[in-house]
Amino acid sequence: MNKRYFALPFFAVISIFFAAPLFSQTLVVPQPDSLGKKTVSLSTNWEFFPNEFIAPGDTETVCNHIVSVPSNWAGYGLGGSFDKGKGAGSYRLKIKNLNPHGRYAFSIYDIAATAMRIYANGNELVTVGKPSLNIDEMVPAQKMGIASFYADENGCVELVFHISNKFHRIGGIWTNISLGEDHLIRETYNRNQNITFLFLGALFTLFLYQLLIFFFRKNDTGSLFLAFFSLSIFARVLITPFNLLLLYLPSVPYSIRLRLEYSALFIAPITFLLYIWKLTGNVFPKRIVQIMTGIGAVLACIVYFTPISIGCRMVFPCQIYTTVTTIYIVVTMIFQYIKKRTPVITLLLLSLFVIFFGVVHDICAVLFIPIFWPEVSLTPHAFILFVFCQIAITAHEHEQAQTAIDKLTDTLVETNKAYFRFVPKEFLSLLSKKSITDVYLGEWITRDMTLLCADIRSFTTISESIDGKAVFDLLNRYLMRIAPIIRSNNGFIEKYLGDGIIALFPDDGKDAFKCAVAMQKEIADLRKDLMSEGLPRIDIGIGLHYGRIVLGTVGERDRMNEITLSKAIETVMNLESFTRIYKSPIIASKTAIEKWNIANTFTVTQMPAVSSLNRGIKEAVFAIADDILEPLP
Repeated sequence: MNKRYFALPFFAVISIFFAAPLFSQTLVVPQPDSLGKKTVSLSTNWEFFPNEFIAPGDTETVCNHIVSVPSNWAGYGLGGSFDKGKGAGSYRLKIKNLNPHGRYAFSIYDIAATAMRIYANGNELVTVGKPSLNIDEMVPAQKMGIASFYADENGCVELVFHISNKFHRIGGIWTNISLGEDHLIRETYNRNQNITFLFLGALFTLFLYQLLIFFFRKNDTGSLFLAFFSLSIFARVLITPFNLLLLYLPSVPYSIRLRLEYSALFIAPITFLLYIWKLTGNVFPKRIVQIMTGIGAVLACIVYFTPISIGCRMVFPCQIYTTVTTIYIVVTMIFQYIKKRTPVITLLLLSLFVIFFGVVHDICAVLFIPIFWPEVSLTPHAFILFVFCQIAITAHEHEQAQTAIDKLTDTLVETNKAYFRFVPKEFLSLLSKKSITDVYLGEWITRDMTLLCADIRSFTTISESIDGKAVFDLLNRYLMRIAPIIRSNNGFIEKYLGDGIIALFPDDGKDAFKCAVAMQKEIADLRKDLMSEGLPRIDIGIGLHYGRIVLGTVGERDRMNEITLSKAIETVMNLESFTRIYKSPIIASKTAIEKWNIANTFTVTQMPAVSSLNRGIKEAVFAIADDILEPLP
């Protein structure tokens, strides 16, 4: 036999002997003592055994596939169901240069989809779900926890993962594994749990606050949209990157957890778009908003109402939808910012940039696109900054609203003051109303009170002797002197009768008599001033009466007026006219005199009846005398 053919089996044996070490993948840790302070990433080349669950420590099975981790085995070129993410297989990596007998660990959540079993140096560490080479028999699951193990006496660890997937769009080890000393990993685990609580607390506070704003202000739909936007992000952060829902409610079905995780991809863009649309005064075209909202609704229906294996594969379209919507909002708001740089638009734009950066970063991480910090999920941090921006926007909006309310309050105060110039506030008080806006057509009351009527003697003659402006100046000068006296004596002018007035005194009628005397004294002083200025002399007559009156509102919806109806009005006006006959400045009815015992305060003189001027008054009338009162000319 030819020696060359005799040598072939020998070389074949030698090649097989060296094949295993050739394909064996080893990670050498450069600084093992540093693993107590920082982790080392296991993102390197691993051995992959498709359709095999190799036994830990197996040195005979030859590996024909060296793959990068993290990755999706749909990209390994294996064909068949692997190209769709379905399949089963084993991953293996040997780690060297650890501290001998040192205890190490890594977090097991979301390492692989969708069932796995992990071994270290032949010891089973954890099982998630039920991995199986027959993918129809596998059971998907997720689990929170830590895989802890010891290095051997040489500082080596062999990691073996058995993974199977049928439901998820991504198969294999699809996230970075960070290895560190056991105490460091547990500290990091607890810290991530606490940070997640912080994130969720901030998001839930924003959700509850905005929901309560909408509850009390039903027209503020922008607050409702922001509330549901916060809720969608709350659901996302609740599940990833640290799954609190799984930690405290491990019995929640796998499919429900995935759907909750995906919700933010279509609910968040819809609600945020609608929120900004309302907040900025419909800055987006209504048709664009309707189209984007419709697309998001369709994606939601597919994810929620189809089998999870189908809904899971809608993640990429949802990511495209989220990215496109976010880019559209950012670009639109940039143009809006260029046009109008308001604090609200500035804060919105800042929050949009933060969200956009975080979302794009995490989408790139899922798609295995090289980025900074691939092991860190930035979306939760981005949304915390977003919450702060929304709090600032809400505070600014409330400050603006409060400023507007203060201005409106000042305006209403001034308006009410202006109304009181036409409708006495005492009239509102008699109707038990706090504001003119509370008064309606047809409201009325009946009340017994003292009435005062004052009129300028011969005012027509006076007005003919001076020009129109001088007439009004004289009249206003007169009224400005007597009106404060009426108010200071607890009365109010119910109506103006040209040069005459009707005043009402709802409470103590003695005030009306004191007012009448004070008015005559004031007119005496005014008379001196007018005469010194060469202006006509003025004298006034005053009538006083006590009787029942009816106060109310008359008119129609667009034009109302307050009015006083009573026989007492006519009586007091007639009493004032008697001052011309009796040449007395103040005339009062017997009813008023006796009601308030005026004879005990002032000198009263009963006047003789003048039947021709009685004018329907069937009771005695009295003149009020005072030492300084001047008789009428």
